[in-house]
Amino acid sequence: MSTLTIHGTLDVAQFWPRGNSDADTAKVSLAGVTNPFRFKPDGAKEIVTRAFATATVRSAQGTTAVVKNGTIDVRLQGIGAPELHYQPQRFRQPFGESAAAALGALLATGGQPALPCRVVTRVAAPNEVCDLFGRVVGEIIVRLGQRSVNLNAWVAKEGWAFPAFYTSMTADEIARYTRLTEAARKAKKHLWQAGAYTPQIGPFDAALREHKPGSAPAPDAGPVIWPKYFRRLVEWKLDAKSAAPTLKAWLAGRATERFVPAGDFAAQGAAAKPRSLADGLDAADRMTLEPRDFVVVEKPSTLYAADGKTKIIAW
Repeated sequence: MSTLTIHGTLDVAQFWPRGNSDADTAKVSLAGVTNPFRFKPDGAKEIVTRAFATATVRSAQGTTAVVKNGTIDVRLQGIGAPELHYQPQRFRQPFGESAAAALGALLATGGQPALPCRVVTRVAAPNEVCDLFGRVVGEIIVRLGQRSVNLNAWVAKEGWAFPAFYTSMTADEIARYTRLTEAARKAKKHLWQAGAYTPQIGPFDAALREHKPGSAPAPDAGPVIWPKYFRRLVEWKLDAKSAAPTLKAWLAGRATERFVPAGDFAAQGAAAKPRSLADGLDAADRMTLEPRDFVVVEKPSTLYAADGKTKIIAW
């Protein structure tokens, strides 16, 4: 296992309501940073890597450059904030706006329009750095006054996001974010307050859409469901060809997304048997497991060099 650290700056104004970023994704600028990508194998010295400067990610979603106009997109590992603007019609969930606004307010305490930051990810190979959308998956660490703040951990412990685990994570990382989100749940913070989170999927409220930047956050009235199932709920409701009577039935017919129960993943790792996402629901579309119990199977992508033909397999 190795550590990739990416040095850059975080534009504070990008987060809703000043901008469009939500509480679990961000854009990090690499402009003006010399050698932003730095790789450190365990037990060895840190070295500069240029493997990602002109790299592209190819997946079922298409081909995407890792660095776009001097900027990388980052998916905050371990957490899933309520949706702020899920396509194609920019549907949102309760708490999506206030979660993004809270993160923006935290960063504003740094007193600068852009904050120096580090994106840190623990991986075994270059191909594990990005998801199928070309986003770097990792933790963002910023300096606020005299303290360094891990934004992923802050969002989790403040109760602004659900646990969101993938098989690309280590068991230790999953355990850490489980502790953070469970502490927020015990304290009944935000998503975990009475009347907010519910394991019952649906009904779908198509009237909830993203408000334009500059708006005040919508009142945080629940219920709010785990975002992974919210996204699939939207797709089911918009699927004009589907006659499935429940989300569970619709998911069973697709069988494209799978998960491993967290206990199995902790005990068996990659050898654990995956299940259909449909298996996490009962016949009435109620979750039979807690969000912390899902470790979603990360869909594969391939990292290519600038020529679009050579696979990047070395740092």
